[in-house]
Amino acid sequence: MLDIDYLLWWQHIRELTGHRFDEVAWHLSDIGHWFESFFIPAIVYWAIDRKTGVFCNLARNMALVFTQFLKTSICAYRPWVRDDRIVPIAAALPSATGFSFPSGHTVNATTVFLGLAACWKNTAFRWFAVIFVLLIGLSRNFLGVHTPQDVLGGFAVAIFALFLMSRIARALEQRPERKNICLAVGVAAGVALLIFSMIREPIIRATMPKIDSFKIVIDDYRCAGCWMGSLIGWYLERRYVRFETAGLRLWQRVLRGGLGAAIMLFAIIPCFHWIEGLLGKHGGGTVGMFVIQFYIMFVWPWVMKRFTVFGTGEYKETE
Repeated sequence: MLDIDYLLWWQHIRELTGHRFDEVAWHLSDIGHWFESFFIPAIVYWAIDRKTGVFCNLARNMALVFTQFLKTSICAYRPWVRDDRIVPIAAALPSATGFSFPSGHTVNATTVFLGLAACWKNTAFRWFAVIFVLLIGLSRNFLGVHTPQDVLGGFAVAIFALFLMSRIARALEQRPERKNICLAVGVAAGVALLIFSMIREPIIRATMPKIDSFKIVIDDYRCAGCWMGSLIGWYLERRYVRFETAGLRLWQRVLRGGLGAAIMLFAIIPCFHWIEGLLGKHGGGTVGMFVIQFYIMFVWPWVMKRFTVFGTGEYKETE
């Protein structure tokens, strides 16, 4: 098994270096985790470039839906389950949820950073984004939580989602009245993921005794909530709010991004954990993630539009 040998080689490197780089790799890798990856497209959306933020956030959440369909279909064991010689870094285990293929952290980071690179015509940033996502993918191998094919699969899913979202965005610029169709199809995809997960869980429980079937599909529910919250929030924002980011002063951009991120960190994310505790990991995961993404896409833009201190921005007709 070449993939396991490759991970054992990285494990040997960790041991030879006295685990000096473990924490660095873990922090780098966790930029691709759930909450860490929420803040970048959110701040871009609120304070820098609304269209770019919409594109990156929706592309990332679409990619996560694809990811969970693949994870729960293929049911690839994590490396340490396949081979007990693999000893992943302990700090990385809490966020190494679900099945192994494809890597969700890689999907998160790639859609966000390559999405920004695709929208911002800056050569230096594009090189930075490519190198950065490659390092995050490599860090998943270094930590022992993903095989090379998991990471490559994550890159492929993310790039496909970015391509598909770019086609959808161009189509909506030409035919904005088709937003209703996009909303209906997107919500149907989120509901389909929930139903698929409900069907697959008892099959996984019966056929994969090494796996806790309840825990392994938690991310299916969370990703469905993410996707539907961001999609419905986007639709309602364009229909009822229509905030903009062009023409703002620097201090207004800082206020928009800083205050919005602080509220998300200290109020909205704790609310997610409260909802999960109240409703359970499955239903609560769906509702809680929906709340976070709905806050990003609709609630905070609605607040900013209501108070002149945040600036009004310059209206642009295109999506």
